Parts: sequence; C-alpha cells; structure tokens
Amino acid sequence: MSWLESQIKIDTCRRCEEASVPYVQVPPNNKRHPTYFPPVPTRILFVSVAPPWGGDYFWDETKPDRVREGLFEALLRATGKTLDSVMAFHSAGYFLVPGVKCPSRVGNKDHLPHVKAIANCTRHLGSEMQIARPRRILALGMPAMKAVALTCGLKIPSRVEEICRSLWWTKLDEYLVPVLGTYFPGNKRHQGFDRIPESINALLALEPKQFE
Repeated sequence: MSWLESQIKIDTCRRCEEASVPYVQVPPNNKRHPTYFPPVPTRILFVSVAPPWGGDYFWDETKPDRVREGLFEALLRATGKTLDSVMAFHSAGYFLVPGVKCPSRVGNKDHLPHVKAIANCTRHLGSEMQIARPRRILALGMPAMKAVALTCGLKIPSRVEEICRSLWWTKLDEYLVPVLGTYFPGNKRHQGFDRIPESINALLALEPKQFE
C-alpha cells in the first residue's frame, strides 16, 4: 500500500460513525492529513492523539498550534536544533500522525477519543507505520500510547509516569523498532514537559535491531 492509498482509506472510513462510537465526529468529506509524505525511513515517528475538532492543527501553519509549538521546543532542548516550520521538521527526518484519525467532542469542545475509536483506527495507524518504516516511535501522551499499544500489541502501564520509564520494541518488516511514550507536549506549563526532551534523547540513542 502507498501513502496516498492509506490516506484515501482514512478519508473513506466510517466505522465509528456506523457503530455510533461516542464523541467521534467523522468529517463528511476529506479528513485532516499531514502536509507531506513521510520521510523513509522516518527518524522518529511521533504519534499524537487526534486532530482537534476545530481550529489548530499540527500540520496547518496558517494558525498557531500548541502541540507543534511544544514539540518543536522539546526537540530544541533535546537536540539543540531550532525547527521553525513543519518543512524543517520533515526535512530533519521527523513525522507526526494522530493515533485516531477523526476528532472527538462534547458540546463544542474537544474530547479524548473513546477506546472504541482508538481500536477502530489501529488498522490505519498500522498501515502508516509500515509505510513510514520509522527507526523509532514516540507516543505523545497516554491516549496516543494506548493507540500505539493496541496497534503494536504492547502491554503498557496505566500511568504516564510509568510509561516514561519503560521501553518496548515492535516488529516492522525485518526490524525491531524501539517504542517510547512520554507526556503530551500541548501544554508547556505542566510538570511533565521536561520529560519530553529526555524521552526524545533516550529514543535517539537507540537503533532498530535486525529481526532474526
């Protein structure tokens, strides 16, 4: 499957809508997608939770986005290199996809995706991982880690603090790829933000292993 084919499958997916999964708002037309195809192999594949219901979006630079700003700051702290655009982010070998492809909301506010929505999107996230062939995977926050865990068949702790101290490996093609989870970067004021650059550095120190 090509990247374009995977995104078309995401656009046409109505599984949550048909099953009346709570909170999910399936866009009537095309859904939000990354601006670029993933760099292959991807240096780090970052997995976020879901596109927002409205407004900000990581790949849309016409508006400010707290996830983008927070992740770029975390990468600066980790690597010493400034990223001033999603093009620079992509050129450095990084990529980001949401674990859940449709937004969720209650009233007029974003809501964390239901576990059924996370489960329904594992096939899409799995396809994106296979196409991007990441050398490393970093989940941003607990809901994103749940999406990665379900997609890769991993058992994870119930708290982000414990996840940050753990390491997993998942098989992609002929390689075992390191997987870490960390805090959500969309709020730079929370106590866990300093752990994000630590997680990035820990991940960059690891290399995929040839699967035997």
